[in-house]
Amino acid sequence: MKLNSGKNRIICPVIDFDILDMCLDHLEEKRFLGKEQKNYVQRFDENGQKYLNSCMDVFKGRWEFEFFHSEVPVLYHTDSIKGNDGDLGFILPLDWSPQVETAVGPAVPGTIMYKWWSDRRVMYTGNGEVRYTDDNEIALTIEKDSPEVDLVFDWRKDNALIFDCKQLHSARRFENGWKEFVVGFVT
Repeated sequence: MKLNSGKNRIICPVIDFDILDMCLDHLEEKRFLGKEQKNYVQRFDENGQKYLNSCMDVFKGRWEFEFFHSEVPVLYHTDSIKGNDGDLGFILPLDWSPQVETAVGPAVPGTIMYKWWSDRRVMYTGNGEVRYTDDNEIALTIEKDSPEVDLVFDWRKDNALIFDCKQLHSARRFENGWKEFVVGFVT
């Protein structure tokens, strides 16, 4: 279902990484995600929330931020979930491994935005199927419907992505590695 065009933009946020490091020292407990329970998020405490909100150029005071550690790439999904009332998300890359060179350049994580939108949450369930999470109905089949790429955000530690939560997106696939980033949503 195509609802509208994306709201994506790559920004160079004005963040003092020394202050951010202090905020990372005061995260709440880990909340494990996914079938394999290797990915986890940790919510920033009140001071971390206030600091990161002060760095945003839109919707100051309405963002909720978490630290995200990923060992399993989160493939095709939307973030149309309860609480994301502003329909905007934020990704700030922090670190990843392995950081290796390939024949075509460095192997870095990436976030791929597709030209497909839904006001209902979808998740990749394997076998090329993306399903609505509320009723398990097939939303699209990647091999058959393969949505066109709208934007590729190649991760750099000095850039961030503000993205449309209703737009289908995916992490770049990786194996035997991990990545860490700040994720935020307008509430």
